[in-house]
Amino acid sequence: YTTDLRTKLYDFPIQNDAASFLTAGSPARLNVASPAPLDSEFLCAELLAAAGAKTPDAEFQWCWQTIATRDQTIYDTGAASKTSAVDAHHPFFPRGGAAPTIESRAAFLRWASAYAAGLGDAEVISPQTGETSAPAGRLFAMLQGTTPSG
Repeated sequence: YTTDLRTKLYDFPIQNDAASFLTAGSPARLNVASPAPLDSEFLCAELLAAAGAKTPDAEFQWCWQTIATRDQTIYDTGAASKTSAVDAHHPFFPRGGAAPTIESRAAFLRWASAYAAGLGDAEVISPQTGETSAPAGRLFAMLQGTTPSG
């Protein structure tokens, strides 16, 4: 309530958001559902994990904005409280986003590597056809320009 006790300010208890990966850090590997959808999130994780600090700025900014938009949707729908700290769909950004600083860019690359590591041998599903394809690890190897084994 305000100091004159006429206006209620908050309903209690106040729900605090779980710490985002940007503020709490990313684990070495995130849990990614299998089959993983071949979507912009997947492509960003694979691109950033493969190119790292050499990712062209335009692509880095596109991925940054893509994940920021995803995270805002997670917060808006209340889904943030339903994810664990190792879930690939746990927000990277805190509520309201963050500016791309040297530190936050490095954290974003670590998050992408953890996401890509979580893909491992998960199958990838096309959002258009619903068909599954090669395990994500094989696709990742192809993105890196190496010949996948097996």
